[in-house]
Amino acid sequence: MSGKLLTALRSLTLLLCFRVLAHFVSFSRLQAISEVNTQAKTDRPAMPAKAIAHIHNRVCSCLPMRFSCLIRSLALKRLLRTYGHEACLKIGTKITEQGTFRAHAWVEIAGQSVFKDGSLTGFVPVPEKL
Repeated sequence: MSGKLLTALRSLTLLLCFRVLAHFVSFSRLQAISEVNTQAKTDRPAMPAKAIAHIHNRVCSCLPMRFSCLIRSLALKRLLRTYGHEACLKIGTKITEQGTFRAHAWVEIAGQSVFKDGSLTGFVPVPEKL
């Protein structure tokens, strides 16, 4: 099985697992599950974080169901950690020009968003510890 196909299957599995788990466990438990680092196995192919994120995005866009940014980000974080990347989940908020409150979740590595698509414009990350 090719590395890209295996990554896509892992992505799909994680998306579905986090979507189901979100109905039954707390957010703190979901975060703990996404923290697990399974990189200890050496049979995993080395793959850049951007390539993993691109595959994950393609899987998300090809499915007939939609996933929230939180579910997508939790799954991506776990997927990246599976390949040995130190990914972290960020949640941010903003008030739009129309005065509505918005929240968004994304994944960062070394303080940089995995995607540079401009979707984070105006979002202020919520502190992890209050």
